[in-house]
Parts: sequence; structure tokens; C-alpha cells
Amino acid sequence: MSDRGHAVADVAKRLDVTTHSLYAWIKKFGPDSREHAELSEAQAEIHRLQNELKRATEARDILKKFWLESGDVYGFRKIDSDLRDMGLLAASTAYIA
Repeated sequence: MSDRGHAVADVAKRLDVTTHSLYAWIKKFGPDSREHAELSEAQAEIHRLQNELKRATEARDILKKFWLESGDVYGFRKIDSDLRDMGLLAASTAYIA
């Protein structure tokens, strides 16, 4: 309330609740509350997962394009090599033949 310049008493009156109830809500859900912090952490995790999904989707689309252009014979070693060249995979994987 105070961050937007509205008095708690005025907001409580507009919402037809007691100031005590409004203060309790602010304490529970306000910017300094544990729930707010947990929500912020959850939103950050959602954002991270969305970015990871976007990257995985882009990699899948690239692989699908390579596979289709190869005449459906694009093997895992060539896929791995191309992904490394594009910087989508680390260069430290070793293969056992």
C-alpha cells in the first residue's frame, strides 16, 4: 500500500475489510513475506526452465533439419560433432567403440 502511496486505512475501507485483516494479508503476502520470497524463487525457476526448454527445442529443430537433409541417415557421431561445432555441447565427451 505504502509503495503506491495509498494509506492502509483507505485501502481497507475500499475493500470493505478491517485494517487488521489488511495488515495480516500484507504480512503474509507482502514483499517482505516468506511466501513472496518463495513465489519469487518459483518464478525464477520457471524462467530458467523456460530458457532451458527454448534451448532444447532449438537444438531439436536443428537436429531434425540436419537429419532430414542427410536423407534420414544422420548418425549420432555426426550429430554430436555438429552440436559441438555450434557450441551446444561440451567438448569433453569420450566414446567407447
